[in-house]
Amino acid sequence: GSEKNTLPPYTPTPLLRRAGDSYGGIILRPDRWEMENEEELRTERVIRKVNPNLGVTIQPDYYAREWEQAERDPSYKKEVITKLYNIFASDRAVDWITSDEIRPLQVDMTANEGWAVLSGLDFTNVGDDLQALSFLAVRARKDGKGREFFADLRAWITEETVMNSPIKNVLLDWASRGYLNIVKSKVLSPNMPVDEIVRLRNMGVNIMGFGYDPFRANEPINLIKDWIVGFGVKPSDLANYVMPVGQKFGNMTPLIDEMTYMVRCEQPMIRFSNSPLWPWEFNNCQLIESVDGMENKKVVKTRPEMKVDNVQALLDALFVYDTMNGKVVK
Repeated sequence: GSEKNTLPPYTPTPLLRRAGDSYGGIILRPDRWEMENEEELRTERVIRKVNPNLGVTIQPDYYAREWEQAERDPSYKKEVITKLYNIFASDRAVDWITSDEIRPLQVDMTANEGWAVLSGLDFTNVGDDLQALSFLAVRARKDGKGREFFADLRAWITEETVMNSPIKNVLLDWASRGYLNIVKSKVLSPNMPVDEIVRLRNMGVNIMGFGYDPFRANEPINLIKDWIVGFGVKPSDLANYVMPVGQKFGNMTPLIDEMTYMVRCEQPMIRFSNSPLWPWEFNNCQLIESVDGMENKKVVKTRPEMKVDNVQALLDALFVYDTMNGKVVK
């Protein structure tokens, strides 16, 4: 009886393979142009491209959670992009120009007579960010050896944002000394930087060009264009004066390299106004490399709540200067 209850020895079922069969693998990754655009990487279209099992073996909210953590910790972004998109990611966030480098370059001066001025604008119509207006002034050096640059800024922020800020007292102090404009409304009007540009131009500041981040910029830029046309500029020629600056790695890399050189060369080429926002915002900047292995870079915040808007606007003004090939200076 015991022999009848004994199980036969286990024999594994052979794999259904034939002679000459082999294993294959596939690595799915975005196209190169998608790698350079972080917004594209976050789209469901690209996520499905790199993970066809989305919704089966992995749920869409997993990607959302990983990106949320990457926003809080820029160093984690490399892991997210490598693990979830199969991209060789060299986007390690590194420090850039520090406050200790900016402070010795700050001077008490203004860009009035003798300076040609390019303006950079970073708009927002929401209440939790800065509205930034930066000026890059340039003139021939008095010794005839090249050119010198000077950077000034204006910034607006809502009262609600200030009162909820961990550095509320610092921001209130800056406002009391005229370095920061606090507005009581819940949103920031695009008219404020435009009105300031008009005011300065009427005072004799030679503002000759405008660079801007196209995001949320339609209304204020149209105001500026209408104002320029009032000087007799043909609408067809506006592109020579008002220039969108895409915030992509390829656009930002030469501007970052140029600003780095202007600050760090043996005899610095640029000075900054005495606004405390300059060292504060530069110290909030990090550089992050593109994920395509091309070592392009752009500016990101050290933490989401920090502000870098005037630094970004200054780079936009530098773009206008470079695009004009320096012709603003005779």
